[in-house]
Amino acid sequence: MFLTTCCVLGVAAAIAATLATRRKRQSAFAAPDVRPGTLEQKRRSTPKLLDRTPLRGLRGAKVLCIADDDNLRISAKECGAELRYDWLLQRIARESRGVEAWAVTTVGASDARRVLSLKSAGWKVHAMQRHVVQTVSGPTLKANADHEMCCLAGLRLAAEPYDAVVIGTGDGDLALAVANAARMAQPHCRIYTLAVIGCCSHRLLARNNPEIAANIFLGKDVTNLAETYQAAAEGVQRGPRVA
Repeated sequence: MFLTTCCVLGVAAAIAATLATRRKRQSAFAAPDVRPGTLEQKRRSTPKLLDRTPLRGLRGAKVLCIADDDNLRISAKECGAELRYDWLLQRIARESRGVEAWAVTTVGASDARRVLSLKSAGWKVHAMQRHVVQTVSGPTLKANADHEMCCLAGLRLAAEPYDAVVIGTGDGDLALAVANAARMAQPHCRIYTLAVIGCCSHRLLARNNPEIAANIFLGKDVTNLAETYQAAAEGVQRGPRVA
């Protein structure tokens, strides 16, 4: 039991440290993930949704899905859409032989609505409270759950075997930190990213990164746009609305 606990904490700490180091290095050398004027910036400046979310790569797999709610929600909003977590989970569940779905989100001090809506959609939720801290520059609002998402991934990967890990974010540093941890904990596990086209780091594209099995780009079928698209024809069951 002691060894298991040490392994879990070690993996979680390693992920958090890796992410923190990358972000410090990026800040110190002023080298943004996307340089102004590049083709990658142009791609990310025009986010769009596919007609249907491609999930065939998850067929028959036991899946761990960890979603950065703030990232996916804002990315979908840039396309004029609202991500329906209930429909997304239904689609993943139909393709896979089992899925454990976690949503990591930030919430206000006394606002539980987001957590309740995600839970009603069938997701387990890890929520980090937004808070104001005093820094050398004055009061600063902290509303980033990246390290919490890394630690959660480490805990789950140390506890259960999975065939595939789906990392729901377009953030390159965050996704690669989780992917590296998955490779260390379960070398045979396939790594997928889940994001909106145009809101995904160039480093996460499978054609550029051999560590990524495939990119799953969100489609209209798992957003409120499906109501005016082909949701009924595709057999998507209606569930509680996630605000």
